[in-house]
Amino acid sequence: MDVWQWVSQVADWLVERHASRRGSTYNYMYFVSAATAVGSWVVAKELLAKRKALKASVSEALQNETLRAMSFAQEDGRPVKRTATLVRQEETFFVTVIRHDDEERVESSSEALHSLDDVDVYLRDHTPFILADFRA
Repeated sequence: MDVWQWVSQVADWLVERHASRRGSTYNYMYFVSAATAVGSWVVAKELLAKRKALKASVSEALQNETLRAMSFAQEDGRPVKRTATLVRQEETFFVTVIRHDDEERVESSSEALHSLDDVDVYLRDHTPFILADFRA
């Protein structure tokens, strides 16, 4: 069997139609669905590995020092600077966010959390920061 016969058989299989109550389906639809599922699984595994590595590096860095993050933005046309610190004391993580605007107003918020997952959720819900923003 030469290559063109093989390609022809694969093409015929891909466009083979199957009737069902919900309408017609083709084999290529099953192929695309399977490829999408495998691709999604691979990407999910990679993201989980990156997240695990990030948490490990942040946890290791917090044993020796305080981590900081800084953000510059504009709110209502005015410059706003936010500074955040992340400190670990024993088994508790302390997140402090300070907001400075051009009118010299300062707002501060602080939270004690029990895990890096809690820190990440708090940061995403209440601040413009994420865990990956913090550096030594």
